Amino acid sequence: MRHLNFRIDEAGEFRSLDGFNRDKILTRALIGDSTATLKFPEVQWLFADYANYTVPGLPINDRELIRALDLVSPRCDRVFLFPATEMHGAIKLEEITRVKSLPWEERFLEYQGDDRYCVGNLHYLQVTGGDMDVLLVNYLEIIAGILEKYPNVYLVPIVNKFLGVKIRYAFRAYAELQKLERCLQLDWLDPNNSELWADVHGHLSRLGWTKLKAQLDEV
Repeated sequence: MRHLNFRIDEAGEFRSLDGFNRDKILTRALIGDSTATLKFPEVQWLFADYANYTVPGLPINDRELIRALDLVSPRCDRVFLFPATEMHGAIKLEEITRVKSLPWEERFLEYQGDDRYCVGNLHYLQVTGGDMDVLLVNYLEIIAGILEKYPNVYLVPIVNKFLGVKIRYAFRAYAELQKLERCLQLDWLDPNNSELWADVHGHLSRLGWTKLKAQLDEV
């Protein structure tokens, strides 16, 4: 289910729907999978200037992501994209393989519900050998296309770092993402430090969000 914390006013600007700062103009945004969702009240206060547009498990090749970017990017100064991993949406491997040679803008698919996930439903276990490389290359090419098309987008690969440590053989994108100029360096974020995480799925704790906010403020 899509999570939004804003409305669009008559001038086309984002206005907050949160009770504590209702109708405030929002000039920054967090978008992506559920690791970008501002769940805790304290975190919502901390990110009071941020629009929030998230979909649980949102794959990088999901048309919903392009809809989000097209909506948010023109209205915000900075857009922080929390990308899911290369394995999210892997249930559509056959379709991904069929379109992988097309221009990146033409590789997006429609996903629904559980099709977006890869860990809880164990879809990643069905991907082996060369197919893992197909997903990784396709993922990185789409990421590159997004960064070129949307110059105010910055990557915040939270779940990539988490799963890249916890299930290292299957989730390999993080090291490649770190080579990109507009990808945040998350050296402080230790997947094995339980104080930084709210759960075993890669969602940040209140402390994790507080540390991240300080880093985003510098961008």
